[in-house]
Amino acid sequence: MTEATDVITTWVYDTHRTPHLLQMLGRPELQIVIVIEPTRRRDVLQAPGLFDQYRQVLAKRSIVNPQAKVIISPEPDDIVPARLDAPIPQPIRDRMREATPVSRSSDGIAFTAGELWQREGSSAIATFSVPDAGERTTHLTTYGEVRSGDRVVATIAQPFVTNTSVAAAEGSRSEVVRLKLPPGKYDGSFALVDDRTNEVLLNVTAPLRVLDRAAKFDVSSLLLAGPPSSGKSAFSFGAVNVQPRADALFRHDQSLWYFAVIRSSPDAKGVTADLQLRGVGKAIGARTFTPRMDAIAPGTFLLGEELPLTQLTPGDYSLYVVIHGPDGETEVRRADFRVGS
Repeated sequence: MTEATDVITTWVYDTHRTPHLLQMLGRPELQIVIVIEPTRRRDVLQAPGLFDQYRQVLAKRSIVNPQAKVIISPEPDDIVPARLDAPIPQPIRDRMREATPVSRSSDGIAFTAGELWQREGSSAIATFSVPDAGERTTHLTTYGEVRSGDRVVATIAQPFVTNTSVAAAEGSRSEVVRLKLPPGKYDGSFALVDDRTNEVLLNVTAPLRVLDRAAKFDVSSLLLAGPPSSGKSAFSFGAVNVQPRADALFRHDQSLWYFAVIRSSPDAKGVTADLQLRGVGKAIGARTFTPRMDAIAPGTFLLGEELPLTQLTPGDYSLYVVIHGPDGETEVRRADFRVGS
């Protein structure tokens, strides 16, 4: 409610006047609405929860130099951990509990779940990729709820922040949500919501994993990517650098590369793998092999394999990789992708 004497002001930030601020938020424009109430001698910030999320993103993604009084943008491959205790509106929470394990919306918004391996400890990640984004992501908020059994262990609510550590088709904008959780297996529910209409653009559930570096045998989630490179990347495995495909979209004349980190102490002898490729509910190809693995830390190895796509027709596919440990342990990992023309 506003009175006749109240004044509504809107602060507009755009790429011409505040390019560094918007670069760190990953948005082409930002608007903040304030209601000035002279009779009550106060200014009221509208959508304060969203503003607080912006403030936290900026605090995490910037360093203030007290001498130069400037804000220094972080490296483009920086992936800032998400706040894990953010409040979620109850209507959004109710919708997330109706989520299904889809990987792509009807209008092409893609979701993937994976893992960011680092020497100090792995993190689960969830990515959203919006095709033909334009200024569309300016008004998007990402929500998430992570469960361990029946217990909620994390809640996420943050503005869509574009990250260039992952690849996607031209014109797309992609977000990487990094979840610093203890090692283990979790169930995640995520929603991408348009702030203007409260429309849920994608509502998805997916298993999340965090590699246990103390375990005798464990396997990370699969990452789907293009060929590895020697350039700098947030997804570095020793000397191997990877740029995952956030949109899980590949051309039929390309190769898909899949990567996984395997914990097998003290070495990787005796580790074998089964691969199965499925499309339209049926098996297309399968093979059993002894994976070639590179040591990236004591007792920790990187599996990286190329999967040529030239024989596949355009459509949706699922890749299953079964890893067998030296003592009979078995771990199954799945990743979905799409082949375009």
